[in-house]
Amino acid sequence: MSLGQGLRKLFAGIAGNSRQTVVDRAIYAVGDIHGYDDALEPMLLAIKKDIKDRQRINPNYKAEIVFTGDYVCRGPNSKRVIDLLSKETALQGEDGIKRTFLAGNHDYLLLQLLESKMPSITTEIARDMLDYGGLQTAASYGVYLKNNTEAHNTKKIKGVNLCLNQSDLLDFQERMQGAVPEHHVSFLKNMKTSYHTEEFPEFFFCHAGVDWTKPYTEQKTNILIGMGSSIEQKTSREFARCTDGAKDIIVVHGHTIKDKIECKSGRISIDTGVFEKGGRLSCSILANGQMIDSIQIKPKASAYNPKYLPEPKITSIMSQPLDVRPQ
Repeated sequence: MSLGQGLRKLFAGIAGNSRQTVVDRAIYAVGDIHGYDDALEPMLLAIKKDIKDRQRINPNYKAEIVFTGDYVCRGPNSKRVIDLLSKETALQGEDGIKRTFLAGNHDYLLLQLLESKMPSITTEIARDMLDYGGLQTAASYGVYLKNNTEAHNTKKIKGVNLCLNQSDLLDFQERMQGAVPEHHVSFLKNMKTSYHTEEFPEFFFCHAGVDWTKPYTEQKTNILIGMGSSIEQKTSREFARCTDGAKDIIVVHGHTIKDKIECKSGRISIDTGVFEKGGRLSCSILANGQMIDSIQIKPKASAYNPKYLPEPKITSIMSQPLDVRPQ
């Protein structure tokens, strides 16, 4: 597919369009959520309100929502984020709003952890996940890890005072498999690596980015998700940091944090660092080859602290109800 110079001219007016822009259809692209359910929930409400407001102006208005991945890790409640998104899937038949869920690198690691059957690979997956905010994901499912100071062949998890060996990591997998509900596993299995639709042919959606030297139809999964070899990961990052975009289409992606939604001639970056201090969860509203508006929500929960080791909350005995049954 080649959209040519006409698309470039159309896209040049991307910035500054007002909410009064009247269109027949739009797509709402939501950036990285990272376990911040307190930002996702109001975002979902805001998106649905925006859709209803536009439908009052234009009864023919139709919309769909694309979530660009990284639902888990770093934030305090990955479990509830997946719960909320799973419910969104069920709503599609009721409200007619199509939802598409793309895989981010953190989401894919969680799925790999739950499905891996080879111990040597499982330990690598588990360590990668825990090194980059997976401790918070585990805690949201009620799984906590303790420092194994007496074991041999332990490796330190990044940032925290936590050393684990292979046995610990395999036990971690087993506990996560028992803690993650089946409908969450089903949600993760149904994630897409990219999304392109005839209704919005000018946009291509993925989590991390593309190899800008190739057509969007020839992209590698690892580059789209932001995983794999160092070269593949560098390709994703360089696309997000150093290019105007792909050659033949407008790529909408997250993964690489920006201070604000960044609009280039062939790229829209929508990860605005929800887990960082001052960060937000962002949604870009897209129509007619441009961003016509955006929605941003600041989380109430604290910013991610990579040095924090989650521990189970201890409920005071005095806070428990007294047993006053007659003896």
